Amino acid sequence: MQKIKIISLLLFITIAVGCAPARIVSIPAPAENEKSTLLVYRESAFNAGGVGLIFGADSRDYVKLGNSDYSEIELKNGHYKFFVRSDQADKPYILAEELKAGDKKCLKAYANPANLGKALVPLAYYMSHTFLLENIECPSEEELSKYRKVPVKYTDA
Repeated sequence: MQKIKIISLLLFITIAVGCAPARIVSIPAPAENEKSTLLVYRESAFNAGGVGLIFGADSRDYVKLGNSDYSEIELKNGHYKFFVRSDQADKPYILAEELKAGDKKCLKAYANPANLGKALVPLAYYMSHTFLLENIECPSEEELSKYRKVPVKYTDA
């Protein structure tokens, strides 16, 4: 009987945690002299292929990316804590970066290789990173042409 209660509780927690949707927000449009460009793209992978990736900064969701999607985001210069997480409710992976006016930086998001083992323990998805993020050299136009561009929304600053 105790096992049934524990399993029921774990199932309830799994369902409750998995119901936290992304809240995509508009990004304040930077002034021309304060603007930097950030390109973020998601590699295509079977691992977490059916899971949406949320990219944002400082606890704000900017865009949702699927396999082979990318987005170019114009941001005001400054220090950011960029993050990626699944559109479920897992632990976000955070990457701190500084953007300077006129910068163009590129970030690659990809499925955590450890995800495959977590398939056997569904709660493990919510206690670890589904996606990882790294600063990379920007891809060529030819390489980027294999990806689908996802627009972001801006508001007047």
